[in-house]
Amino acid sequence: MTGFRVLFSVVIHHDFFQSGFCNDINVEPSRATLAQAKNSGIIFKPCLGGLLVLCDSEKIPILLLYIEDEGLIFDFYITSSTPYLSTYSSIPLLKDKGLLWLKHDPNQGDNVVNGIDKYQLHSSDWISDADYYSKDKITAYFELEALGFSSQAFMFISIKLNEQELNSLTADDVDSSGFVVFFAAINNKSSFWEYRLHGNNIKNSLEISDRDKGIEFNFISNELLSDGRNITVFRSNAEIKLKEFSECYFQLIDKRTNGHRVLIKRLPVAHFNHGYQEVVDTKLTQVSEIFVNF
Repeated sequence: MTGFRVLFSVVIHHDFFQSGFCNDINVEPSRATLAQAKNSGIIFKPCLGGLLVLCDSEKIPILLLYIEDEGLIFDFYITSSTPYLSTYSSIPLLKDKGLLWLKHDPNQGDNVVNGIDKYQLHSSDWISDADYYSKDKITAYFELEALGFSSQAFMFISIKLNEQELNSLTADDVDSSGFVVFFAAINNKSSFWEYRLHGNNIKNSLEISDRDKGIEFNFISNELLSDGRNITVFRSNAEIKLKEFSECYFQLIDKRTNGHRVLIKRLPVAHFNHGYQEVVDTKLTQVSEIFVNF
């Protein structure tokens, strides 16, 4: 065995992005993990949505010694270069007293790595409130290091490997083009879409139609402005997921007794940062505002 091989990767998925991977993030090894890597022939390489962990095939015996001594643990923290990541995520990624901490530990009943190519780091389909730990607990684990980056990091990941797992990951018959992926998945935010139509000649026969027949829009109000223009408001009857590039196809039509005429073939879609919160059916809900002049 010679050269470097991928031991595993750590990847963050996000349903908002068209690629399915979380954009504008950095997955960084902790100081302790970097020190361990220097002594054991481990290197790190960025990949789409995360980080590759590669090992020197000739130094695998050193990794086994770590397992026998203090344990082979890889700790990572994830930061984002955009302030809007929580805005289009279904849960707030940063809390006042808690941070996300995802773990793989075969000694704690987690799935043992045994050839399956993907391992989810949380019990639910998506990251949830159950995956938060107190900042004090995380700071105690990462010691002084956590104090330095806690303001930027929104997630921590810890991967612990036992001897059986390491042998599985480094076996000679493992396909060099395939490797184990430890992943987390963030769900995107949903909102009610509210179209606010501005115009000088808005008719009562206007409707918003979904080409795919999945969403209906209810008339909410009609207001007359001081300049003579009207504002007519329609709101979706169900929440719609916010996407980087939405596939929703809503049309503004003028419905008449002798047929209907399409006024706007495809209405603009909601933007994750435009809107407000409102109580709908006793639940605090996000409403996305979409302004249309015609």
